[in-house]
Amino acid sequence: MKTTCLTRDTILEAAQEGALLLTVNKRLARQLRQAFDQRMNQEGHLAWRTPQILSLNVWLRQILASLGDDSQLLGRFAALHLWENVIEEDATETGNDLLHLSKTALQAAEAHQLLQDYGLEIETSHLTADQEAFCRWRQAYQQRCRDGHWVDEAGLLGLALREVVQKRVSVAASTLFIGFDDISPQLAVLAGELAARYGCDARFVTVEGTPGCSALLACQDRATEVRAAALWARDLLASGETNIGVVVPDLPRYQSLIKRIFPAEIDPRARLNPALEEESFTLSLGERASDMGLVFAALKVLEPGLRLSMDEASFLLRTPYLKGSQQEVTTRSRCELGLRFLRKKTFSLSRLEDVSRKQPFPCPQMGDIWKSLREFRSGQRRQLPGAWASTFSRLLVDLGWPGERALNSQDYQLYKAWQEKILPQLASLDGISPPVSHGTALSLLRRIASETVFQPEGPQSPLQIMGLLESAGLQFNHLWIMGLDEDTLPARARPNPFLPASWQATHQMPHSSGERELEYANRVCFRLFRSAPNIRLSYPQWEGDCLLRPSPLVTAVPDGENPFGQSHDPIRLLNTSCAELESLVDQTGPPVAAKETVGGGTNVLRDQALCPFRGFAGHRLRVKVPQASVLGIDSGTRGNLLHAVLERFWSITGNSAGLAALSDEELLLRVVACIQDVAPQFFMTNDPDMPHFVQDLEKKRLMDLVSFWLQQVEKRRSSFVVQAVESRQLVAVGPLSLEVRTDRIDRLPDDSLVIIDYKTGQPDLKGLLDRPLLEPQLALYGLNSVTGSDSLAGVAFAVIRSDECGFKGITKEEDVLPRVDSVDQSKILMRQGIEQWSQLTHRWLEDLEDIARAFASGEAAVRPVDECRACRYCDLHPLCRVFEQDQAGEESD
Repeated sequence: MKTTCLTRDTILEAAQEGALLLTVNKRLARQLRQAFDQRMNQEGHLAWRTPQILSLNVWLRQILASLGDDSQLLGRFAALHLWENVIEEDATETGNDLLHLSKTALQAAEAHQLLQDYGLEIETSHLTADQEAFCRWRQAYQQRCRDGHWVDEAGLLGLALREVVQKRVSVAASTLFIGFDDISPQLAVLAGELAARYGCDARFVTVEGTPGCSALLACQDRATEVRAAALWARDLLASGETNIGVVVPDLPRYQSLIKRIFPAEIDPRARLNPALEEESFTLSLGERASDMGLVFAALKVLEPGLRLSMDEASFLLRTPYLKGSQQEVTTRSRCELGLRFLRKKTFSLSRLEDVSRKQPFPCPQMGDIWKSLREFRSGQRRQLPGAWASTFSRLLVDLGWPGERALNSQDYQLYKAWQEKILPQLASLDGISPPVSHGTALSLLRRIASETVFQPEGPQSPLQIMGLLESAGLQFNHLWIMGLDEDTLPARARPNPFLPASWQATHQMPHSSGERELEYANRVCFRLFRSAPNIRLSYPQWEGDCLLRPSPLVTAVPDGENPFGQSHDPIRLLNTSCAELESLVDQTGPPVAAKETVGGGTNVLRDQALCPFRGFAGHRLRVKVPQASVLGIDSGTRGNLLHAVLERFWSITGNSAGLAALSDEELLLRVVACIQDVAPQFFMTNDPDMPHFVQDLEKKRLMDLVSFWLQQVEKRRSSFVVQAVESRQLVAVGPLSLEVRTDRIDRLPDDSLVIIDYKTGQPDLKGLLDRPLLEPQLALYGLNSVTGSDSLAGVAFAVIRSDECGFKGITKEEDVLPRVDSVDQSKILMRQGIEQWSQLTHRWLEDLEDIARAFASGEAAVRPVDECRACRYCDLHPLCRVFEQDQAGEESD
């Protein structure tokens, strides 16, 4: 089909005279309307008739709307959903399994589009099994469309052609098709019928341009190429130039680089302060609506299920798109932190509501949101997609979506897209889909949002970045075309698998052969190289380890240099700066004030001994890092429950005589009774959402573990009386006063005491007996639980684990505790020259006071005793950066 070259002024004159201008895309139509309005203003017109400048797709939809019958347009997503239904039904009938239904439907729809655009029917002989299946699918699809009185987008051109042939379309005296690099046979027939039936001037037009001065720039890689283009554009903008274009044939591959580098070079202030960011360029490739904040939040809210993961609950607490997000921003952040410290993988909505309302700083509006979600998600039912669209919309209104903040331009346009495009598409499936469940409806809605490309509209920017198709028909003052390597232009052939490849090549269908792609690339390059007086071309030389060559279409272009200025990217400048940095060593914090309360008990001393910074950050700065969530019951909760059960047991049993008097059966019954007394209230207080079967499993585990401990360890001890359990006291250690809780104090027949500390982990006995004193709790308990050191018979960890049960500690004399060494038997103490109990207790006292004084003085050096014991389970690495110090030391060596 021949095309006519016309200047832009000639085209606008035709529009002023009443011609119908049909463009290849909306961008070109919008630009021509703006140019027309500017022309009218420059000519001094105060008012003028709106020109007939439309994209071809909009004009075809207008023809369908003007028919006045019951035909309805089947949108793109609805058509794909119908294709999926048809393919799935056929697969069920034939017994064929499909791995990717959605991708198959998409390729089938594309094959159907090609047949419609070319006005052809596929020949049924010599077809593959897949092509025969496509013929069945297409026949069923077209029948379903006829039954539903639907016209899909692929059929709009054929419908317009029939209406033109029957002279039922009002047309202008002149119709210009503008910007079409690829003219399908059916579109050419339509133009011919307009001329034949109406006698109008119907032509395909390209905007006339003169070849511009061009140079080819070879760049190291794609990032370097994008930065060169950004510096070029920055210099042009700084000099006051406008109508600057950057065309990228493979725009999706470059999109992330463009979004990162262009703003940093053109508006570096915004990189440091996003509040200052202004749109200095427009990028034609939009993003999926489902990835945008406002729509992403809506989809999260609408998810089914009465339990939320920690991440899901955290998102809803932090999102600004729900009611109360501004008023309760502080209390919601505290609520989220409190939930994280619970270390649960999931939470019920009722638990979340309870926590939101009853925490020390309640957030009642968030409680209302959890309640609304619980009520909504509890009423599971099947409805048509349109009914679900209304239900979803009502829920979002009830939850205060899209939030209290004034919406910026982008969020407002997203909100309109949700209301006018995304939800209506879900409702349009009523004629195609049967009633569906909540989960299925949301899955459909998420797919619609994912396939809805959102591109915010705004004032015309002096710099536009776009792909090949979007550049059709446009003219620029300056143009940069990037990504012109041999793998990109011409593109590789990729014929549709549902149509015979040779047949596609014979009819010159898009992407059917290498020759066809080369011919199309030549046409595009011919247009682009005449779309601006000043043109720069570029390509990357490397893609990872792969060497790239320039496209054969630009090898004749002379090489150019990169004369552009230095980068202004602030992050890049910081990384490459050679400025000397000032070093400041600050290893001491303010001392503990006279009346300052220091919480943490013996952990204060332990953390200070392991690393002074750990003690300072954890107990002076009170840095708390939530631990990772766990499935079921975490180790801390298990340990606390064990403590509670043993406390209950010894409060009833009292001493070794009472324990010995119990038979094995009676002992088991008492343990079970203690667990039943303690566990229900314990779980109700600590984790009311814990499933009953998990509670029962934990009770059974506790019964076996505690029974074994009492029978195999405690019964084998010599006589003792449990003097105190879970005893709280305030003790003085040097300048500090610490509140401590001793798990258990046993009195022996000679009135001496044994201090016992329950452990469900693996305590380090060396940390108690060696220097530095890394396990100070037993030493502190022992020295402060008795009136004098002579009455202390020993201290020990009671290790109660399924794989290990026994005492680990040190005693004054032999045979105080089973398998626990006395002072004169301990090899660790022998190496240190300690042979007497008084020597050990005296050293403990010195060490405890030294640690306490160091803490009170504010000592906070990053000085771990060793990485294994001090750093392995520490959460402060991002704060102390100890591993970075180690790395710097190795590099200096």
